[in-house]
Amino acid sequence: MIFERGVYGIEHDPERTGGFYAQAPDTLCECSGCRNFRAAVSRMSEELRSFLEQFGIDPAKPAEMSVVYAPAKDELCYNGFYHFCGEIREGREAYIQTGERSFELDQRYLISVNEGEQAWFLTKCALIDVSFPRPAAQVEVFFNLPWVLDEENTYP
Repeated sequence: MIFERGVYGIEHDPERTGGFYAQAPDTLCECSGCRNFRAAVSRMSEELRSFLEQFGIDPAKPAEMSVVYAPAKDELCYNGFYHFCGEIREGREAYIQTGERSFELDQRYLISVNEGEQAWFLTKCALIDVSFPRPAAQVEVFFNLPWVLDEENTYP
């Protein structure tokens, strides 16, 4: 299949990607941010969920998920990434090298998925499972979820 949006043209295989996610384990840690993500992922916006699912990605199984900050006591801002079977045909890496070991996100390569939710693509995959089908690419996402755990949110 072909995904075209913004500066990107991406060839992808949602069936092969979905086959991997169907058997993939949960790889998140047990910190409160990851536990909250697990408990709140069903509250992810329909737009972001649909965006990820079109690639065959299971939104509940990121390769990595991190809390960026807490915009409110009852909310967390997350940044994470997922892998999918495919290749970026148009567009380029969203990160540009600014120093020997420093990179910056090029705002021109961000896709607005929904209000306050953004995505971007990379050809270099971090933390990819050795059994993930190739060719593979990575999509990173930035979004908010509510704090739903029955414990104090220590992130604010």
